[in-house]
Amino acid sequence: MEQVARISCSAVKTLKSAEQSSLESPLPARMFVPEISRAGIAPVSYGLLLVFPLGTVPRGEMYRARKGRIDREDFFMLSFHDFLLQPATRAVLAEMEITEPTPIQAEAIPALMAGRDLVGQSATGSGKTLAYGIPLVERVARNVRVVQALVLVPTRELAIQVHAVLGALAASRRLSMALLVGGRPYGGQMGALRYGAQIVVGTPGRVKDHLDRGTLVLDEVRMCVLDEADQMLDSGFAPVVEEILATTTNTRQTALFSATMPDWVATLQQKFLNNPVTVTITPAMGVQSTIEQIAYQVPQEQKMAALCTLLHATEGESSLIFGRTKHGVEKLGKQLSKLGFTVGTLHGNKSQRARACTAIRASARVRRR
Repeated sequence: MEQVARISCSAVKTLKSAEQSSLESPLPARMFVPEISRAGIAPVSYGLLLVFPLGTVPRGEMYRARKGRIDREDFFMLSFHDFLLQPATRAVLAEMEITEPTPIQAEAIPALMAGRDLVGQSATGSGKTLAYGIPLVERVARNVRVVQALVLVPTRELAIQVHAVLGALAASRRLSMALLVGGRPYGGQMGALRYGAQIVVGTPGRVKDHLDRGTLVLDEVRMCVLDEADQMLDSGFAPVVEEILATTTNTRQTALFSATMPDWVATLQQKFLNNPVTVTITPAMGVQSTIEQIAYQVPQEQKMAALCTLLHATEGESSLIFGRTKHGVEKLGKQLSKLGFTVGTLHGNKSQRARACTAIRASARVRRR
């Protein structure tokens, strides 16, 4: 019995309204790709393949910026060249191959660079990390060896990703960072703080632990960022986040980013932000998605040949593969590794250390956050 393998792939062009975005092909794998055997695949360097258990994946969207309380003439940029950034920051963006800001970046970066508090609402994956990361790194004083910036995120995995993105920007200015997350020894984290970390990225629980131990002091924090604030509420971190913010000075700059705005997020805004700029990025009505969805109907015995051909067609770009079970994900990962692909697997049975290593390898290949 034939099975349907559903594959989501990024289109290299914007689909026209007349074009179909979902195709069904009953042809076997050998009809649309050349025959592939294990012996025919030479070990080469591929982009990292991440294999996950099947879950809900947000569909790609085009976004537009909706004017909130800000004046676009004051806080808006069409290109990173439209704003004064330090040469080191420009060099990192060029290395990341980033030339144009996303909508949230175009409106948030100028406002934060101007010293304003900010509330940003946009979906996950819209570029929030650089939206606050660039102003944060630009405003840290390199010669002051105290914690000047704090970024709170809801999960260890997100903290690791944010730390990797900000780390590239910070390294260009020779700024020091500390990553404070659970599941890791305190020793290395305390050492980074004693060394004079200027930027701290962490989860609320571990940050609060360091505050209670006296190993983290936030008396001279210039900027606080709450990333994915609604998820922190869902994770039960609301009281801890408020306790952490209460230890900082009233003169700090605060940025709050969230995909949704529950009552607690609005309460935070009133309690801890000073006349914030509001930026809301909403899906553009009637804009055609640039995600092309194709379904290939492939016999079970030919699915691996079809998958390998599709992976070869990416020409080294990273790929995400979702499986139905943890066992199936691990089995597929081993099969692809034997065929010469660089593979990382993520599922609930992996240790925190293994998951962190995979996340770091994936983050190293990300070009835009």
